[in-house]
Amino acid sequence: MVLVKLAAAAICLSLGMKYAKAARHRVMLLELARKRARRISETLRMFRMAEEIAGLGVWQYFPKKEYQKWSQGMKVLFGMDADEQLVPGDMETVLSSNGIDLIGQVSKAEADEELTGQYPILRLDGQSRVLSVRASRVTDGIGDTRHYTAVFMDVTDQAQKVHDLEHSREEAMKAAQEARQLADTDPLTGIANRRRVMAELDQLVMQSREQSKSLVLVIFDIDHFK
Repeated sequence: MVLVKLAAAAICLSLGMKYAKAARHRVMLLELARKRARRISETLRMFRMAEEIAGLGVWQYFPKKEYQKWSQGMKVLFGMDADEQLVPGDMETVLSSNGIDLIGQVSKAEADEELTGQYPILRLDGQSRVLSVRASRVTDGIGDTRHYTAVFMDVTDQAQKVHDLEHSREEAMKAAQEARQLADTDPLTGIANRRRVMAELDQLVMQSREQSKSLVLVIFDIDHFK
């Protein structure tokens, strides 16, 4: 009888230790999960801060599920509230209305190919902006497509500066051409002046010497031409 009680006590002690160990293991797993959740939350918070500061938006497309995912920054770039909930079809409508076929473009890209481009868009709040995009394909360990990722950036100011510089360059070239024309043209008759004639004559003389050919100059004296 004593042996039976001792055996029962030993079994209870063993089970209690197992339960205690299992309980400690569950506590450790819960604490680990909480730490991971905190790290993920902190990473997302920092990511959103970076998006807001840099004016970026992240777009993802998962071809197996035919599912798009927009970051909060992506919504802001297209004139939406950062926390606005989008239903299936909203993202496709916004992109297609601005002439952006991102899915079609990235689907044709090679594994290591990075696509770049600029798109003028009309935001939902009525603002006209210019967005720059860089997109690539993300693969798994065996080379299959996991998803596509694109980063959008508002480059309206930069695009305007480039446009202004190009316009200034064109205006400068036009002004230089007009200046050359005025310098080489008689303002009353609109024909070549003496300076232009002498420059052309010098070139003809040089060509004649190089090619060993004769050169003839015919001069007309026209009275009262002007």
